[in-house]
Amino acid sequence: MSLVFVLALAVAPAPPPGPAMSGFLDAQQLRNLCLADQIDPSTRRALCLGYIAGAVDQLLVRAASRPTTRREFCVPRGATVEEVGTVILHRLSRPQDLTGISAASAIRSALHAEYPCPPSRFDRP
Repeated sequence: MSLVFVLALAVAPAPPPGPAMSGFLDAQQLRNLCLADQIDPSTRRALCLGYIAGAVDQLLVRAASRPTTRREFCVPRGATVEEVGTVILHRLSRPQDLTGISAASAIRSALHAEYPCPPSRFDRP
């Protein structure tokens, strides 16, 4: 693998959001679920946080397999599902067009924006 390719990967921004897939929640559906008034609040919170927790868990496992310099986000140690879920829900609640974006991609983008990794000692200004 060439050094230029490795360096390009190290400074690459987060990948663009993935498209929604049939049978899976898209970002708009997740927002609607998490903010639905017609669902009992405790049920709504459990469904919303359950989806977010599953997506974050999968993303954290994938991130752990990468070198620390290539991670897209860095959730603080000790952060709870409630805390991370609240941050993600807050981001999803902002006025934005979520059409055609998968819920998992929206969660990944929120993590990238809200939990940036500290600069590596190898980063150049």
